[in-house]
Amino acid sequence: MLIDQEILKNPLKYTAGFQRDQTKISGRRGTYGPLGNIAANGCGSLAVHNILEYFGMAGTYGDVVRRFNRSWFRSTLCGGILGTNPWFAVRYLKKMGLHTTVHFIYGRKAYRCEPENRQAFLTVYLWKQHWKIGGHYQALVRLRSGRLESFNSPDRIYDDVQEFYKESGAVAMILVECRPALAK
Repeated sequence: MLIDQEILKNPLKYTAGFQRDQTKISGRRGTYGPLGNIAANGCGSLAVHNILEYFGMAGTYGDVVRRFNRSWFRSTLCGGILGTNPWFAVRYLKKMGLHTTVHFIYGRKAYRCEPENRQAFLTVYLWKQHWKIGGHYQALVRLRSGRLESFNSPDRIYDDVQEFYKESGAVAMILVECRPALAK
């Protein structure tokens, strides 16, 4: 697979640890599904990796992106051009041992939750600017202070999910609340 060649050629880009910028990985077509590339379309796999990293369950980003590429027909949308299938990402997190709860946020609908230790969120949101629309995945992880840190453009600290939703310019969002399976 093309992704295996990319990982061998640039191993430092696919290491363990939080990944903060997908655009610095590979823009080569075929590295995210047969038609997509990680730089433009791989934010979903990057967000999944960062959540697993937060819970101490991740190997390397290379492990996650290989798995997503091997299952590209189920894991990506339109061969990777439209990024990650959110339901594949949820199933993958469950398979890795996390308990997930899916919430849909749209318009001015508010999402409130009590801050908990060991809590993270996989977010995929749709945004609109003038005539242009798009989508983006980010991982939000709970800090000891109760605030949330986001990864993968923009990396920032938020007071809560509602602040993230508002500042992202989202018109709708799928929010997947993740916890260790033992903490159901």
